[in-house]
Amino acid sequence: MSVMVNWATYYHREINGWDPWYDMLVTMGDYPPLDFVIPMLNLQLCYNPGTIIAFSGSALEHGVGAVDGDRACLAYYMCANVHQLVHVPMCQSPWMDDLLPRPVTTGELLI
Repeated sequence: MSVMVNWATYYHREINGWDPWYDMLVTMGDYPPLDFVIPMLNLQLCYNPGTIIAFSGSALEHGVGAVDGDRACLAYYMCANVHQLVHVPMCQSPWMDDLLPRPVTTGELLI
């Protein structure tokens, strides 16, 4: 976890993450309206105090501009080297087939 206070961040991707993992950002403070930008998706999200954003910081370039006021961001993320250190296998990247509906079984056996 990291804490950033009154930072503007240029567009970047997290280099220690892995695309299937989501980062969580929580912003708080007293500051005027601000946007969280994901340029490759052409998204500008309202980043007002109390906002929580979950996304893949390594897959999606993102950034936040400067603002007058007091702002803090709690960033929760995972790093690949932590998995390697504790010998926990990493999950596989998702495929479109993973999103397809699966057949529903009723538990009845038909002969």
